[in-house]
Amino acid sequence: MQSFQFEIDEQSACAARFISRVRRELVDAFLTEKNERGLTQNEIAERLGVNASMISRQLSGETNLTLRSVAELAWAMGYGDIAFKLEKAERDDRRNYASAATHVVSFGDLGAIGAEETTTVSSGPTTFLQGHTE
Repeated sequence: MQSFQFEIDEQSACAARFISRVRRELVDAFLTEKNERGLTQNEIAERLGVNASMISRQLSGETNLTLRSVAELAWAMGYGDIAFKLEKAERDDRRNYASAATHVVSFGDLGAIGAEETTTVSSGPTTFLQGHTE
């Protein structure tokens, strides 16, 4: 197994974290609706007039999300109101971080999303992505 590591600038890291949070919120909403009322990706696709494989690619991260696709997915899952809010957050000065904007997204009753990261490792102002290829 081959591993790799590469450097990502702060601007790209900020964008990647936000996109990851939005996608995670969409997946969480889908899983909630699937568990509570049996919603399927096929039903979402039918409501949007697209192939179910498109929904799968959007939720899995294989394709980019646009603001429109986020709104359409939320609508198809029964979430009519989408809240978007920017808040300034101070980073720990002892680690030499600069101030950064924190993005908060919520879908209806799901509330604000968490800020956990699953694919990045932060090292000062530089972020490294870690992965493996077989």
